Amino acid sequence: MAPEHVDYPNSTRYEQSSNNYFTQQQRGFRPACYVRPHNATEVSVIMKILVQNNATFNVKSGGFSRFAGASSINGGVLIDLSRMNSIKTVMDGSSTMVGPAARYYDIYRIWDDTEYVGFAPKNSDLTVAGYVLGCGFSFIPHNAGFACDDVFNFEVVSAKGEILRVNRREHKELFSAIRGGGGSSFGIITRFHIARFSCKKAWWQHLLFPASMNEDLMKVYAHMAKKVLGYDLTSHSFLMSTYSEFHGDYVTEVHLVTEGIDTEHHHHMPALAKPFQLLPGALRNITEANGEANFTTTFSEPAGFRRSAWSTSVGVDRPKFLAEILSNWQALDKKLKNLPNQKGFRSELEFQPVSERLLWNTQRSRHNALRLPASMGPMIFVLLSVQWADSAFDDIMDAECKRFIDQIDETAKIIDQYCGFIHMNYAHPSQDFWGRLSPKSYDRLMATAKKYDPDRALNRLWRGYFKFDEIEG
Repeated sequence: MAPEHVDYPNSTRYEQSSNNYFTQQQRGFRPACYVRPHNATEVSVIMKILVQNNATFNVKSGGFSRFAGASSINGGVLIDLSRMNSIKTVMDGSSTMVGPAARYYDIYRIWDDTEYVGFAPKNSDLTVAGYVLGCGFSFIPHNAGFACDDVFNFEVVSAKGEILRVNRREHKELFSAIRGGGGSSFGIITRFHIARFSCKKAWWQHLLFPASMNEDLMKVYAHMAKKVLGYDLTSHSFLMSTYSEFHGDYVTEVHLVTEGIDTEHHHHMPALAKPFQLLPGALRNITEANGEANFTTTFSEPAGFRRSAWSTSVGVDRPKFLAEILSNWQALDKKLKNLPNQKGFRSELEFQPVSERLLWNTQRSRHNALRLPASMGPMIFVLLSVQWADSAFDDIMDAECKRFIDQIDETAKIIDQYCGFIHMNYAHPSQDFWGRLSPKSYDRLMATAKKYDPDRALNRLWRGYFKFDEIEG
């Protein structure tokens, strides 16, 4: 590699790179050097050198992962893909080719200008690689599946340094594995080809309710998740609960999104929104039509804090149980924010509904790593996010968050609402992500990893987390 592609400690660019992570935990690691490839050919050269020299490494696209060592490393080589951030729209507008470090805000701006959209996150600060390889929730409709199901072609650099074109016809086992199975057990993904569909503007409704209404709100929300999203494939919703400094109390936000209507000429309210309008006492009720770039800046989060995330999933048949989860989260939030000398604390609980139809759509092509049965739906992913400022609180944060998630799982099992699947992008490293998959899915992924990396070089050398083969044997 050319010298200008490698940065060593005490250089200006090295120090800038060390601070260019979302969380304090990631910033605390110090690699031996950063190497910055421009394309797959350079990544291939790097991979061959690292494997031949048995050198440890990690890979970073955007650095948004919360946990120490997720995309950082102490002492090894950090492959920084930040220069690989190209965005190229295919002539007919039906797809977009992007680099692993392309930021979704930049993608949204292009999509908004062309009146097309693809599956993407509500937080536009994210980059493509981490979001898609971890499965990826999208705030837009259920008519395809998860975000990983919207990618129909990958460029992958294998452990041997081979540059592979990976899709349904070429290397189809690898295609299935990296769609939701992460990358660190299979190879470095250097290009994503994302399908798009026509959409002039999104219809959004933002509702804010006091937490005192959670029991009534969960009845409506559970019905929407179970019934409405089962047939309305053009809509989606997510719910977020937090403490509002402005209102001086806990609040629950409901966000409703519809992409399938012409917002300039269609003035009827989508079906999923109507029941929420019948609930009295909303603190905010805003309806707007706009492009994704404008919407998603609302959900940006400040960098530089310590952070953690946890995930589980439950059924939707017991609205009272969902309200109980929100109530228990409020108790957790109060306990943690009131710890002596606590600063910069904030927590948030999010519900992401997954319809039976969405799971059926992912099963139809049988081309993702998860292979979740449609019978698992409808369900709700419960996603806990926590931020704080002082490392002295790390242990208690993890212990209390684990207790909260374990309590949800234990109660869900008793009342037959346990789904058990964990969302990789929100999971804590201590959670057994791969152990929650079916043995058949796990065995298929292991076979794929051994086929494309028979010497298990990636298992030995690539640091990071949620490498499924860490639990082998």
